[in-house]
Order: sequence, then C-alpha cells, then structure tokens
Amino acid sequence: MAGDRVVAKMPCKNARNHGLDDGIELSQQAFQRIRDDLLVPEAVNMATSWLARREMSPLQVNQGLRRRGFSSDIIDLALNRLQEYGYVDDKRFAMALVNLRQNSQPYGRIRLIADLRAKGITGEAADLALQKFNEDEAIRLAAEIGKRRGLKGRKMYNFLYRRGFTSQAIQRIINVTTDE
Repeated sequence: MAGDRVVAKMPCKNARNHGLDDGIELSQQAFQRIRDDLLVPEAVNMATSWLARREMSPLQVNQGLRRRGFSSDIIDLALNRLQEYGYVDDKRFAMALVNLRQNSQPYGRIRLIADLRAKGITGEAADLALQKFNEDEAIRLAAEIGKRRGLKGRKMYNFLYRRGFTSQAIQRIINVTTDE
C-alpha cells in the first residue's frame, strides 16, 4: 500500500487556492482526480477567457498557461480539450492573422511567414493561409499608410521593407506613386 501513495508536487501555482499544498501525501488515484477534476478545468477556463477576447495559436495558449504555473501535462490535457471543443485551431488562427495582416495591419509575405512561425504555425495551416494572401493589396494599403505619414523615396522604401515586402514589390509601388 505504501507504493500506492505519492508525495505530490502540485502542478499549478494556484493549487493553494484549492486547499492543496506541495509535499502533501496522496494516492495516485487522488492525485489524478485532482488533476482531472480541478486543475485541467481551471487551465481550460483560464485559456477560454483569453480566447473569448482574441484568436490564439496553441503555442500562445501553452505559453500563457506555463506563465501561470501549470505543468506540461496539465497544459497538454487542457490544449487537447480546447481543440476538441474547437476553441483552438491552427488553420483558423492562421487565416485570422493573414486577414489582419492584409487588411488592417498590412505586412508583406516575408514578415507574415515570420509572424506565423513565431506563433507556432507551420506546415499545412500556414500554407493554406498564405494562399489567401494578396500581397499586392497589402502593399497598396501599406503604401497608403506611408503616404499619410508623409514618407517618400528612401524613407518609404525602408518603411515597406521593414514591413516584410520584397524589394521588387516595393519598387513597383514607388514607381507607381512617383508617376501619379
């Protein structure tokens, strides 16, 4: 029976809020019940409150829960549950980011790929989202922003380059704007 008991390190900073302390002696079953009935739902609820405000990638949810003190196994279980519910979806997140970067915060393909990778989106989800990306429209919007800021010539070029547009695309836009 002694082998059935474990000294538990609670896999969450908030365990004390539930009357649990590190180093308490629990049976393996009691520990799993606490994890499944208390800690995983707490992580899911926390992530759901974030997701209600904005779309997030699984990596962002993972990082947020880790900062809140949840252990890897709790985070994995919570992410699985969030994906089952349809609250976290790589493809939907990638499409939302591409749409935002094309229409309201215009960036080029280079910067967009870097943003997707930084948020943990690669492979099929990134490819599908990038197929919907219209770089000509994005650079036109970015150039309008640059014009409103009074940028011309080299300053406009640098502004667009920092936003991830290729030199060729920038040159096309600069040539069109100087012809007007």
